[in-house]
Amino acid sequence: MAPRWIWLPAVAWTLSYFAINRTQGYEVGLHFFVVIAGLAVTFGIGAMLRKKPWPHLIGGSLGAALAFYAVTNTGSWFLSEQYAKTWAGWVQCQTIGIPGYPPSWMFLKGQITASALFTTIFLAGQRRFVRSEQKLLEPTTAHRAC
Repeated sequence: MAPRWIWLPAVAWTLSYFAINRTQGYEVGLHFFVVIAGLAVTFGIGAMLRKKPWPHLIGGSLGAALAFYAVTNTGSWFLSEQYAKTWAGWVQCQTIGIPGYPPSWMFLKGQITASALFTTIFLAGQRRFVRSEQKLLEPTTAHRAC
């Protein structure tokens, strides 16, 4: 997708984010900007990796997942009163999370697994598409009899 079209998924995500939060009874607060910051970091990593070889893209995808996790969890630690504003509280936020909920590292595990899997699938699909397109554009070697 060309960079000039990034506004389309950004607007769609923003509208759906507000709609989903409202329908589920959550109020929209500062955490919205934490998620936006995480997405901005992810977008920045992706922009730096444009037109790079596939190993860089897979590594960048994993790095972006880790960066998004770190940014959003740090924002949660900062905004939530349930975490102590100490080094131990930050480590708790990054690893086990709030008692009574699944550990936050499980989100990271799922995010990294999905990034590795889907980035590989999308790159393989893109590679196959480019090869098919090149075959269609190759001039035919058979000559027609006039």
